[in-house]
Amino acid sequence: MKQCFKCGRIKRLSSFYTHQEMADGHLGKCKDCARRDARDHRTANLEKVRAYDRQRATLPQRVALRAKIAKRWKTDPKLRQRIALQKAAWGRRNQERRAAHVLLGNALRSGRVMKPSKCATCGAKGQVHGHHEDYAAPLNVVWLCRKCHARLHVEQRNMERA
Repeated sequence: MKQCFKCGRIKRLSSFYTHQEMADGHLGKCKDCARRDARDHRTANLEKVRAYDRQRATLPQRVALRAKIAKRWKTDPKLRQRIALQKAAWGRRNQERRAAHVLLGNALRSGRVMKPSKCATCGAKGQVHGHHEDYAAPLNVVWLCRKCHARLHVEQRNMERA
């Protein structure tokens, strides 16, 4: 048992990250507090953190690892099967969403719906994603770039949590 110096709660050692330089081999703040600090830091310094992440993604070992993972995905039938099972399970849990995605994809292929070339929020040109505000109206979507789409979902999750 150990007391977290941030929240003051006494918790099991398994609730603390290991840290070799600490006397007991565990960090002084619990995992919950460490995660909260990391999340708060990322939120407060988003552009710096994103720049750091982009720079880190170009490191040779990370590029090689992504190539290795992509190759494994193409050649490992067990991995492909596991991913297919996960997708199928998501479809069963989210039938209304899945149906809306299928209907929109069919409408795009048939030409009934045209995908614009720029984001409705920021105007960035390039690939856009359809965002459903209401899955009951599957062809009524807002076309957003990847960044704006992700930001919108983060905002929605934060509102749901509040």
